Amino acid sequence: MPTMPRKASKQSPETATIIQEIQEHCARTNKSVLSLAKQAGVQQSALTRFLSGERKTVTNTAKKVMAHLGIRHNQHNRHNDILMPNQHLDAEGCRLINNAISSLWDGRRQSAEIIASLVIALKPALEIAARPSEGGQKRK
Repeated sequence: MPTMPRKASKQSPETATIIQEIQEHCARTNKSVLSLAKQAGVQQSALTRFLSGERKTVTNTAKKVMAHLGIRHNQHNRHNDILMPNQHLDAEGCRLINNAISSLWDGRRQSAEIIASLVIALKPALEIAARPSEGGQKRK
């Protein structure tokens, strides 16, 4: 009798993150799973099984949807976050910035360029706000 591949018992952290990203994209763009599946060229039932957590690893269906959405897949490092927390960055700050920018972006390249320009334009204001005030204390 042929041996069947062992079924994963626990969902990988990467799978959970990708599920969240796809769900957030659908919510942000007001897109149904059915319309996303059609646009990505995958079966709606397979995408639904992945998004429901029935699949414990990143499936070929999920990879096709990620490619359609421009989400990069790397099982050792996620490079699609705007900021990745490390020992020098505040993890909560990274989460706040990622969520704020994600809430603005509709998934289009043109929108990404506009948002990037606006964020870059904030730099002088942040530098002014970070300067010590005349009393020797930083402004809040």
